Amino acid sequence: MSTTAEEHRWEWTVPGGIPIAATLDAAERVESVYVRGRLVSQAPRGSKREGHVLAEPAGVVVTFQPGALICILRVDGEEVPPTRWPVRRRAERPKPRTVSFPIGIVAVVVLLLAAAGGAFWLVRERGLPSARSVATTGVYRAENGRFVAHYPPAFVARRAVVPSDLGGVAIEDPTRGETVVLLALATGDVPRDPWLAHKRLNDEALANLPRGGAGWEEHARAEETCIGQPGAVVRGTVKDVAVWSCAFVRDGAAYLAMVALRDDATSEDEKRLRAIVEDTELTKLGEIRSGEP
Repeated sequence: MSTTAEEHRWEWTVPGGIPIAATLDAAERVESVYVRGRLVSQAPRGSKREGHVLAEPAGVVVTFQPGALICILRVDGEEVPPTRWPVRRRAERPKPRTVSFPIGIVAVVVLLLAAAGGAFWLVRERGLPSARSVATTGVYRAENGRFVAHYPPAFVARRAVVPSDLGGVAIEDPTRGETVVLLALATGDVPRDPWLAHKRLNDEALANLPRGGAGWEEHARAEETCIGQPGAVVRGTVKDVAVWSCAFVRDGAAYLAMVALRDDATSEDEKRLRAIVEDTELTKLGEIRSGEP
């Protein structure tokens, strides 16, 4: 079955190796569910609030979220991460025009690069402030040794309220109502899939927001890179707070980074907070036990 340009498609493989697919025809506003390539359920968009309940395989429910490009499959109430989901295509950037530069301009550029290289040498050799030390003066080391966070002076860090098998921090700017939460799970049953890691850690991260996670609503999912790792990204809201979060797995540990800011904040505000996330060091240090200095 081919996918048209106006059709969004999700795919799963449920226990028993059974392939299931769901499509949303954006033009016709029709939801469809297929098992082994055969159409088993179809309805107008938003008409099945309880989801498409399948007779075979038993216990499978496929739910399309109204107003968002989200489709969730559950088996006996447990969410199964998709193996494929729709990704919005970015508009192609126009190809840059080829411009020939005069030799004199090229020589000036070379001299400027040489001067910049000399300045970089001075920073390294004479210990002048680096970009990080100017922008981020705060440092927080996770109790389980799995990350070291760096944050600007306007923020304060507090140990996240999490179970003993987690290491975490909540970094807040109370005056602007902004929060960054970082969690790491390195013991027990560590998920190997980023989406399962997100499911495992999301509620714990939400609970560390100033208003908690009451009223959490998910709006969109995507695959993105965070802290240099391929991750599972979810966007949503908690009342009037916009939330971006990314989960990933690395070196036997599961991580989740969450950014929360006012719903009316600008894209630049989000970039500023996500820069704090990207400045996090992923480490394998020793665990800090209670009673240690």
